[in-house]
Amino acid sequence: MPNVHQGLRSPPKDARLFPVSSTGYFSDISRFDSLVSGCRRMLLRIRALFPFDLFPDEVIIDECKVSVVFHEFFFSEDIHSINIEMIRDVDIETGPFFAKLQIVPDGYPSKPLVVRYLKKRDAIRARSIIQGLMVVKRRNIDLGKVNDADLVDKLEMLGKTHKD
Repeated sequence: MPNVHQGLRSPPKDARLFPVSSTGYFSDISRFDSLVSGCRRMLLRIRALFPFDLFPDEVIIDECKVSVVFHEFFFSEDIHSINIEMIRDVDIETGPFFAKLQIVPDGYPSKPLVVRYLKKRDAIRARSIIQGLMVVKRRNIDLGKVNDADLVDKLEMLGKTHKD
């Protein structure tokens, strides 16, 4: 993909969107570009099990956010996205066959986001990845240079509890 900022001699009229810093205008744009590319990298996608959930809900995790897609009926969906920084806690409840994943947002006016009838292994993996991302974000670690194949494994290892 070509860089749209090549050959740009001076900041465009909308430069206030990317304020000039001590490192310069172009480094801010490159940081923004790396943020966008990192947030497009999907780390995990899990789905509730049919027929226990007639319209299976989904949990999609990327580097920046967790999206929960609730399907209530045919061709309808209710999407809730929460930035990793805004997640206070991630809980799972496991039974003999299924698990329930609860994502508790920080400063969010409603109840926790709950997805039921997940495979136990998927719910445990999702919780570990989200908790790993929470640790990484709180320590301001840039994941842009981490290899895609290693990233999920390392986040899982970082977010695992001793019981997992």
